[in-house]
Amino acid sequence: MQQLRARYSPDPARTLQETVYFTASDGTRLFTRRWYASGVPTRGVVVCFHGLGGDSEYFVLFADQVVAAGFEVQIHEYKGHGLSDGTRGDIDAFSTFTRHATEFLQHVSNQMHGLPLFVLGESMGGTVLTNTLAGNDGLPPLAGILLFAPGVKLRASAASMKDVLMVIGMALSYPFKPGRLSYNVRPIREKTLKNGKETMNPLHFEYDLTNPLHLDRVSTRLLLQLNKGFNRGFKLGPGSVTRPLLAFLGENDLAIDRDGVRSFVDRAATGDKEFILVPGAPHAMFTHDAFQPCWDTIRGWLEKHSRKDG
Repeated sequence: MQQLRARYSPDPARTLQETVYFTASDGTRLFTRRWYASGVPTRGVVVCFHGLGGDSEYFVLFADQVVAAGFEVQIHEYKGHGLSDGTRGDIDAFSTFTRHATEFLQHVSNQMHGLPLFVLGESMGGTVLTNTLAGNDGLPPLAGILLFAPGVKLRASAASMKDVLMVIGMALSYPFKPGRLSYNVRPIREKTLKNGKETMNPLHFEYDLTNPLHLDRVSTRLLLQLNKGFNRGFKLGPGSVTRPLLAFLGENDLAIDRDGVRSFVDRAATGDKEFILVPGAPHAMFTHDAFQPCWDTIRGWLEKHSRKDG
């Protein structure tokens, strides 16, 4: 991560971090991070949701881009991920993710003293976020929603024959071992290639491959629950998006369906919405050269919607 921050973060030393465990109502301890800049008045808070198999550290790259502008960033790690409680790589139901997300958002909101609250979902974090938004009357007021390569619909071509055979095997074994960690979620080089060319930043690939807090495998049960989350979020999520929405997808994203994201944004209930397709960018955008001009757009969007007249 130090190498990635040295290359892409404007002033890493300015970003300060606090870590603490948040205890959910069911007793699960969730590891959290908070990033901020000393001496900068806080204009708003962005609560982030990370991807499948990942942890919270990656989002320091987002924090590095916005804390100097007065936006604090907070994130929790899902049950079974990172340093949080739970069996690594397994979950009983997808609703556990959304219930914990709702409780953490309420917790952050209670500490904000009326500051604008934004939410951000990246990859599976988009799946968790859209499901959390869907028909949820328990959420605090939101100032805006950011989505990066959101898991609302997968590309059909993303699955190889090997994946298909693996899924068949998992389906056959599921009734007997639903919690078995059967699916590899570490990066595989051939899955980052498009027309024989690398799409992912090699530094980021190495980071994902070697980070000890990232999951190696997830259970069949988690994958089935995630699939339910994809379907529910894509169907019900747009109707609950009533606040400003800004969504990004890389042109070279090999996992997420472009038309699916566009459809989600088009169906969003808010009139203040924008979908940006980033030329040349892959699924993991924060660490790709093609995405870097987008940071000005993001900061401007946050500043606009943090104002009372925004």
